[in-house]
Amino acid sequence: MIFIIISALIVALGSYLLRRGDLIGLFLIFFRDVNLTRQDLIFTLSGVTLNILAIILWQYSSKFNIQFQLAWSVYLSLSLMFGYIFGFLFDRNRLEISFYIGAALVLAGLIILMKK
Repeated sequence: MIFIIISALIVALGSYLLRRGDLIGLFLIFFRDVNLTRQDLIFTLSGVTLNILAIILWQYSSKFNIQFQLAWSVYLSLSLMFGYIFGFLFDRNRLEISFYIGAALVLAGLIILMKK
């Protein structure tokens, strides 16, 4: 279960870095002259690397005896919540009441799913 939680954290951070970078510009650099700054390149490559690491951790977590429904629900829910938290910490996005209600519902759903 710890690998799923770490994977969700890493994929949220990697997705944040991909949003800050320029993934399409990285692909277009091979086909046309694109102005890609060094910072965009670092953010993009770091985001891709972190997402690949998250995929490896997700695959490694499948070796343990965890129900797929529970693992998938935990992974998706935590990656969504971590994504919001990274947006709040780094971009100063506001966390509104809908986030808190959604987080409470996600946690309640996970608790119910784990007790079954």
